[in-house]
Amino acid sequence: MDVIKVNDEVNDEVIQILEKSSVEIIDKVDLSCHQLKFLPEAFGKLAGLTHLNLSNNQLQLKFLPEAFGKLAGLTHLNLSNNQLQVLILVFSWAVYVKYVLCV
Repeated sequence: MDVIKVNDEVNDEVIQILEKSSVEIIDKVDLSCHQLKFLPEAFGKLAGLTHLNLSNNQLQLKFLPEAFGKLAGLTHLNLSNNQLQVLILVFSWAVYVKYVLCV
Protein backbone atom coordinates (compact mmCIF):
# COMPACT_ATOMS: atom_id res chain seq x y z
CA MET A 1 0.00 0.00 0.00
CA ASP A 2 1.32 3.47 -0.93
CA VAL A 3 1.76 5.96 1.86
CA ILE A 4 -0.37 9.02 1.22
CA LYS A 5 1.13 12.20 2.61
CA VAL A 6 -1.33 14.93 3.47
CA ASN A 7 -1.15 18.23 5.26
CA ASP A 8 -2.58 18.58 8.78
CA GLU A 9 -5.10 21.07 7.39
CA VAL A 10 -6.77 18.42 5.22
CA ASN A 11 -10.29 17.45 6.15
CA ASP A 12 -10.61 13.97 7.78
CA GLU A 13 -13.05 12.82 5.10
CA VAL A 14 -10.50 13.69 2.40
CA ILE A 15 -7.89 11.58 4.19
CA GLN A 16 -10.34 8.66 4.44
CA ILE A 17 -11.12 8.82 0.72
CA LEU A 18 -7.44 8.91 -0.18
CA GLU A 19 -6.67 5.97 2.10
CA LYS A 20 -9.65 3.98 0.78
CA SER A 21 -8.44 4.57 -2.78
CA SER A 22 -5.29 2.59 -2.07
CA VAL A 23 -7.35 -0.61 -1.65
CA GLU A 24 -10.30 -0.09 -4.00
CA ILE A 25 -11.29 1.89 -7.08
CA ILE A 26 -13.27 5.02 -6.32
CA ASP A 27 -15.18 6.53 -9.22
CA LYS A 28 -17.31 9.24 -7.56
CA VAL A 29 -16.27 11.64 -4.82
CA ASP A 30 -18.52 14.28 -3.30
CA LEU A 31 -16.62 16.69 -1.08
CA SER A 32 -19.08 19.55 -1.34
CA CYS A 33 -19.57 21.77 1.73
CA HIS A 34 -16.39 20.65 3.55
CA GLN A 35 -14.68 24.06 3.85
CA LEU A 36 -11.72 22.82 1.79
CA LYS A 37 -9.09 25.45 1.11
CA PHE A 38 -6.81 23.37 -1.12
CA LEU A 39 -6.61 20.00 -2.84
CA PRO A 40 -3.87 17.52 -1.97
CA GLU A 41 -1.68 16.27 -4.82
CA ALA A 42 -2.66 12.77 -3.68
CA PHE A 43 -5.95 13.17 -5.58
CA GLY A 44 -3.93 12.23 -8.65
CA LYS A 45 -3.83 8.68 -7.27
CA LEU A 46 -7.59 8.28 -7.78
CA ALA A 47 -7.10 6.77 -11.22
CA GLY A 48 -10.69 5.51 -11.56
CA LEU A 49 -12.29 8.85 -10.68
CA THR A 50 -15.03 9.96 -13.10
CA HIS A 51 -17.06 12.42 -10.98
CA LEU A 52 -15.60 14.95 -8.55
CA ASN A 53 -17.82 17.41 -6.69
CA LEU A 54 -15.87 20.11 -4.86
CA SER A 55 -18.65 22.70 -4.78
CA ASN A 56 -19.39 25.01 -1.86
CA ASN A 57 -15.89 25.04 -0.37
CA GLN A 58 -13.26 27.74 0.07
CA LEU A 59 -10.94 26.77 -2.78
CA GLN A 60 -8.86 29.62 -4.17
CA LEU A 61 -7.32 27.88 -7.16
CA LYS A 62 -5.86 29.30 -10.35
CA PHE A 63 -4.60 25.92 -11.48
CA LEU A 64 -5.67 22.44 -10.54
CA PRO A 65 -2.87 20.51 -8.84
CA GLU A 66 -0.50 18.98 -11.39
CA ALA A 67 -1.43 15.49 -10.21
CA PHE A 68 -4.95 16.02 -11.60
CA GLY A 69 -3.38 15.45 -15.02
CA LYS A 70 -3.37 11.74 -14.15
CA LEU A 71 -7.17 11.64 -13.88
CA ALA A 72 -7.75 10.56 -17.47
CA GLY A 73 -11.25 9.21 -16.74
CA LEU A 74 -12.60 12.37 -15.10
CA THR A 75 -15.75 13.46 -16.95
CA HIS A 76 -17.58 15.59 -14.35
CA LEU A 77 -15.93 18.30 -12.26
CA ASN A 78 -17.99 20.66 -10.08
CA LEU A 79 -16.09 23.62 -8.62
CA SER A 80 -19.06 25.95 -8.19
CA ASN A 81 -19.43 28.28 -5.20
CA ASN A 82 -15.74 28.47 -4.33
CA GLN A 83 -13.46 31.48 -4.27
CA LEU A 84 -12.16 31.00 -7.80
CA GLN A 85 -11.14 34.04 -9.77
CA VAL A 86 -9.67 32.24 -12.74
CA LEU A 87 -9.30 28.52 -13.29
CA ILE A 88 -7.05 27.33 -16.05
CA LEU A 89 -7.44 23.74 -17.20
CA VAL A 90 -4.01 22.99 -18.60
CA PHE A 91 -4.04 19.23 -18.82
CA SER A 92 -4.70 17.22 -21.93
CA TRP A 93 -7.51 15.33 -20.18
CA ALA A 94 -9.50 18.54 -19.96
CA VAL A 95 -10.76 17.96 -23.50
CA TYR A 96 -12.50 14.79 -22.27
CA VAL A 97 -14.25 16.43 -19.33
CA LYS A 98 -17.90 16.66 -20.34
CA TYR A 99 -19.13 18.76 -17.45
CA VAL A 100 -17.25 21.50 -15.64
CA LEU A 101 -19.18 23.85 -13.38
CA CYS A 102 -17.25 26.81 -11.96
CA VAL A 103 -19.96 29.43 -11.38
